Amino acid sequence: MKTGEPKQRLSEKLNADMERIRAENAASIDAQLQSFRTDLKTIAENALATIKTDTEGYLLRVRKHLMRQSANAARPEWKALMWPMLVACCLMISAGVSTWTVMTWLMPNLNTMGLRVIERPEATYLIPRSGGATLARCSLAGEPVDCLMIPKE
Repeated sequence: MKTGEPKQRLSEKLNADMERIRAENAASIDAQLQSFRTDLKTIAENALATIKTDTEGYLLRVRKHLMRQSANAARPEWKALMWPMLVACCLMISAGVSTWTVMTWLMPNLNTMGLRVIERPEATYLIPRSGGATLARCSLAGEPVDCLMIPKE
């Protein structure tokens, strides 16, 4: 029989120390893993933002270059087509003005025919200047029509 305090066995003491060290290490490793996850997530987000910015910048530069290329390629054609288009527009305007002028010269004016024109909201009145004009029934293409006969002077 033994007397005195019972002593803890060495294996139990070592096991308790190992369990305490394991618990400390597990908490430390968990904190390190959480820190690593946070750091890795931040690094991945920064890398993604950098890739996105670089890609957008590259695409903008490529588009700008392509736009300049197409504009530079179109310049000679535009310069070549500008003068014919300008000449065509001027010819169309001058043709319209000359046609109007010729039509006013060639078409007889009602005043030169001896008729006075009075415009009213309800009707337009043609009044002969001399009393020689007469309203008669004429035949035009086999159809009877009313006509105003003005004798030649």
